[in-house]
Amino acid sequence: AKLDPGARSGAIHADTIEEFERDGRRMVRFSILADHADPDGERIVMERPLVKEVNIKLRNTARRDQRLAVRLEFCLAGERHNALFTLTNRSNFNYPVLLGRQFLMNRILVDSSESFTHKTRCPR
Repeated sequence: AKLDPGARSGAIHADTIEEFERDGRRMVRFSILADHADPDGERIVMERPLVKEVNIKLRNTARRDQRLAVRLEFCLAGERHNALFTLTNRSNFNYPVLLGRQFLMNRILVDSSESFTHKTRCPR
C-alpha cells in the first residue's frame, strides 16, 4: 500500500465491479487479487454493502470519475484496521492500494524520507 496524505480517500485495485441489490440494500460485488505481486494469480470475489458513491478528480485533468466505495478490513504494520475504499482499476499504478488522509489522520505519521518501514503480519 502507498500512504498518500495528498489523496483524500483510499482506493483499491478491483476488477469486475458490479452493483446489485439484496434485501433492499445496495451492494457491490468485485474481485481483488489474492497476491497483488502476481497479477495473473488467484482472485478473491467479495461482496460488500455500498457505503457511498465518490466523485474523484483525476490527476492532471479536469475530468472526474464516479466510483463506488465500500468498507474493508485490512492489516497494516501488524494491526487490523477498517477503512473506506473506492474501487477502481489501479493496474497502471505502482501500488494496488492507496491509503489517503481520511484513514491516516490521527493514526499514522508519514515520514517522506523513509520507505517500506513495516512488514505486514497480522494474526488470522
